[in-house]
Amino acid sequence: MDYHNPYGLINATDQTSQDTNKNSSLWTVEYILKKNDTNLPEAFSLMKYYALCKISNGLYNILPFHVGNNDDYMTHDNLSGMMVISKKYNLGMHDAIWAEIRQQNWKYNNIEPGKGWILHPRDIIYFGILAGTKLWYLLWPLWFLMIVWAQFGTSTSGKCLNWLYCHGMGWNWTLKILGWLMPYKSWALVFGTYFPDPNHPINIAFQE
Repeated sequence: MDYHNPYGLINATDQTSQDTNKNSSLWTVEYILKKNDTNLPEAFSLMKYYALCKISNGLYNILPFHVGNNDDYMTHDNLSGMMVISKKYNLGMHDAIWAEIRQQNWKYNNIEPGKGWILHPRDIIYFGILAGTKLWYLLWPLWFLMIVWAQFGTSTSGKCLNWLYCHGMGWNWTLKILGWLMPYKSWALVFGTYFPDPNHPINIAFQE
């Protein structure tokens, strides 16, 4: 079974090994964070991938190529993945991205910089914390209220993002509180529901 796309990033299933999903970078970040190993082949592939996606300092495309539709725009979840892994392993991208967000007046438009809607306050607060801006730490309670709703119900995509937010920053108590609120008994079950294949690399990492 091969769960990797042509760029060496992790896909959702082994049936899509020839596809480059826009979320492959996010799933690869989750895998690296769970393994906590920067010597993984996926870690080197991710850095190469980000280099291919780089437009300028702090500005990145979501894919190394354009598909000609809305999938060309960077999403908040993939941007969160970049910010988290950069902060955790001191890669410097998070500071440059934060500077780009401020330059775009709280937007992050990789196709037409400065145009469109501002980022969700949840993302602005979290990215500010990642960038080390102490002012944004004061808004942490508000940020928590913005993400906690995703812990209710059976949908898992928001829960996976919440795990990314907290695990990447080492916020273990926040992670425990979020875990108490969800209907799943463990974070392994959350990811096991999102990735139904028990042999998916992320599921195996959670079982180790």
